[in-house]
Amino acid sequence: MAAVALDRTGYLDTATALAQSATPSDFSAFRAIAASSADAFEVPAGYRAQVIIGYGDQVANEDGTVITYGYNNDFLAYFPLNGSSEGLLFINHEYPAPFFQHGVTSAPAKTAAQVEIERGSVGNSVLHVRRAADGTWSVVSPSRYNRRITGGGPTLNFTGPLANNPAYPGIGATASGSLANCSGGITPWGTALSCEENYQDYLGYGWDQARTGTTDYINGNGSDASAQPAKYGWVCEHDPYDPSFVGRKHTALGRFRHENTAFRALANKPFVLYMGDDVNNGGVYKFVSDLPYRPGRREENLRILESGTLYIARWDRRAGAPSTGTSTSRARRAAPVTGARSRRVSSSTPRLASGPQSATASSTRTTRPTGLRTSRSTRTAPSTSR
Repeated sequence: MAAVALDRTGYLDTATALAQSATPSDFSAFRAIAASSADAFEVPAGYRAQVIIGYGDQVANEDGTVITYGYNNDFLAYFPLNGSSEGLLFINHEYPAPFFQHGVTSAPAKTAAQVEIERGSVGNSVLHVRRAADGTWSVVSPSRYNRRITGGGPTLNFTGPLANNPAYPGIGATASGSLANCSGGITPWGTALSCEENYQDYLGYGWDQARTGTTDYINGNGSDASAQPAKYGWVCEHDPYDPSFVGRKHTALGRFRHENTAFRALANKPFVLYMGDDVNNGGVYKFVSDLPYRPGRREENLRILESGTLYIARWDRRAGAPSTGTSTSRARRAAPVTGARSRRVSSSTPRLASGPQSATASSTRTTRPTGLRTSRSTRTAPSTSR
């Protein structure tokens, strides 16, 4: 879907031309492998592939805790400890696979134990890895860095305008773990971002109150703590280097099917984060922080994603383009995300009191996706999934 949208803008033509004119590199100059039906992971000549860890493998923390590696890897990031020879892997585990994990695919037929297997298989892993003299990699176990975030825990804290906001009791102050973790990113201050994407699926997996002891997986609109919880569908921030770090879910970045993050950071300027909503007719979002990015001032930078302005791109149809589907041309401007249900939330940050007015948004004909919408991190309204 993203490729189709880019093609409509004409950007892929430009990107293809640039790629074809580029000087070959060690990465691009290889002989492509032939099509094959072999049940094997094949790589071109001159390259090698190695399995470091797989689903169900267990490693230990120095405190004696044994953790089980999760399922369905998505985003993976490397955080160096000693250059390219030793570091930390931060991995997203996007969704369970009941057929392969325990054999029961019908949600009503699942036991609580089977649902617990699934809950333990999603979320994130942090692994300490080291490369040997022969170039092979292995997990360091035990290690103080090895740990898991699963669909059931540990506790993550909400930040921003909706954290512990009485208008949305279904969000509250904390959430139990993380799930639906798709892509992500590495911040300039050394933390990992993990995007909760298809959070709407989990009640359909049978993750109900009878099997989990909580209604959190209903994934509603946040209007009620038990009937409409909104604990998932956020961008989460973790610090792989600090085992004591409590993960954060940033409400200022909106609630929708977060696919990815990409940023632009300039010293002493607002931090800009771009995000995609992975759903038909979803939006392309841009968050501009209130606080500037200041290299070397980590504690300040850890607050950057807690307040700012969230925009959605407005797309204008190119002359002569078909009128079916979504708009087809380039983004002409970004409109602050506002909505009829938006409300101002008090904040101790002075700049939060002077966000863009709704008239600005209406004059730019902002598309209205049905996810959480925020503007200046003060006007927000979560909704149920689509």
